[in-house]
Amino acid sequence: MSRETRTHNEDGLPNQTRSSRLRRAERGRRDESSNSQKQNRRLSPRMRWIFRLVIVPLICLLTLYSGMVVGYVTVGNGTFSEALKINTWLNLFKLAFG
Repeated sequence: MSRETRTHNEDGLPNQTRSSRLRRAERGRRDESSNSQKQNRRLSPRMRWIFRLVIVPLICLLTLYSGMVVGYVTVGNGTFSEALKINTWLNLFKLAFG
């Protein structure tokens, strides 16, 4: 039986084949390109604050209003057109807190 002899580089590590070096280099290029794409997608700090101060409260108010409408129509047996009127909600507010 013959033993394979491997050549080592200056560091004492086995030499890499050309194809493994190319695969590693290609993998590094893909990682760099995905990192640059992620950095391009990131919002600036100013845009994050605008998002937090404007968009998030709007989404919360929209969710609250839609939940009140669904509750009024399904639980309260009201009509959808009544649920969209402001006077309906003012009367309910007066009943609850007045």
